[in-house]
Amino acid sequence: MKDTEKNTNIAEQESPEAVEEKAYTFRKLETTDMFLMFKLLNKIGFKELKDNEGLKQTLFLFMGGTANGKIDVEKLGIDIFFEAASVLFEAIPKAETEIYGLLANVAGLKPEDIKKQPPATTLEMIVDFCKKEEFADFFRAVSKLFK
Repeated sequence: MKDTEKNTNIAEQESPEAVEEKAYTFRKLETTDMFLMFKLLNKIGFKELKDNEGLKQTLFLFMGGTANGKIDVEKLGIDIFFEAASVLFEAIPKAETEIYGLLANVAGLKPEDIKKQPPATTLEMIVDFCKKEEFADFFRAVSKLFK
C-alpha cells in the first residue's frame, strides 16, 4: 500500500457507481502524529472523556465494535449516543487549533485550508480520520496505559 490511502465511506464501498472523489487524502499515521494526538486529547480533557461510559460505548462501536463496522444507534441506545455526543461537542471547541493542525498535517494541507473549507468537509475529514485503522490502533495502545 502506498504512503497515502484513498478514503471512502461505507456507502461508497457498497456502491461502486456512487464513488465520489474526496478533496483530500490521508497519509498513514506516523509517530510524530502521536504527539499531536496527545496534545489534542489533553486539550479536550482526556480524563473526562475516558470516564464517560456513553462515550466509551460509542467509541467501541465507532472503532469497529460491530460486525459490519457501522454504528447501530438503536442498539447503542439513543440516550447513550447523545450523552457521548454532548461530551464531545462540549470538548471539541477547546481544541480547534489542534484539530486543524492534525487534520492538515495528515492530509498534507495547511491549517488555513481546513479553516476555509465547508464545515461538512471538515466533519467528513474528522469522521474519516477516526475510521483510520491507525487511529483505532493508537487508542488500543493508549488504553493499555490505563489497565
